[in-house]
Amino acid sequence: MVATAAVREMARQLDSTGAVIGTDADGTVVYWNRAAEELYGWRSAEAMGRDILELTPSTMSKREGAEIMRALLAGKSWSGPFMCRDRNGQPLIVYVEDTPVIVDGQVVGIVGVSRLIGVG
Repeated sequence: MVATAAVREMARQLDSTGAVIGTDADGTVVYWNRAAEELYGWRSAEAMGRDILELTPSTMSKREGAEIMRALLAGKSWSGPFMCRDRNGQPLIVYVEDTPVIVDGQVVGIVGVSRLIGVG
């Protein structure tokens, strides 16, 4: 699938910048690098094909999360602090830079780079 290949390629190019996660437009994980394994506690094989919200459940309000997704699906990048939990339920504060992947004028996925800025 062209869309998944585009998301994976963009994600691979960012690998050295932090925890890199690529999803399709529905939030299904199609790329999960080693740094994401270390930060969130899920191995790549476990993360692939799962919904990103299952793997990094947000502690933000649903309204805030919906606003971020609306912007991304409209083709706008988003960055800022994001509060979520790792596999063991540990609260994390990460700085996230999310970029929509656009193919033929349509958002086909999202690539995010996360860096830990705090816990608890």
